[in-house]
Amino acid sequence: EIVFQNVFEGMESNHIIALCSCLVFDEKSEDPITSNPELMKAFDTIKGIARNVGEIMVECKIPIDIEEYIAKVKPQLMDVVLAWLEGKRFYEIMNQCNLYEGSVVRVIRRLEELVREMAS
Repeated sequence: EIVFQNVFEGMESNHIIALCSCLVFDEKSEDPITSNPELMKAFDTIKGIARNVGEIMVECKIPIDIEEYIAKVKPQLMDVVLAWLEGKRFYEIMNQCNLYEGSVVRVIRRLEELVREMAS
């Protein structure tokens, strides 16, 4: 649905990938959300899409909590992924967040899989 609504149109490739991190990050985090206006605007659009999809799921009698469904879209690693894409060293990236190294590596690996799927 994100692709069909052209959320990525006009965005730089590194911003598209950073935005996609919202879809693969699944841990609790108190880290701040990005201050990048382009990413925040696109993230808000994705939250709106998630709400619409959730509402359609409820209409189709699929038992979900819409707010929980929307909360699964987590923006806390967008800046971390952006730093990784800019070539920053891993220790510098880890200083940007309060997560374990393995959690960040797992998100980056999932993100790579997602991008490969989107490209094919």
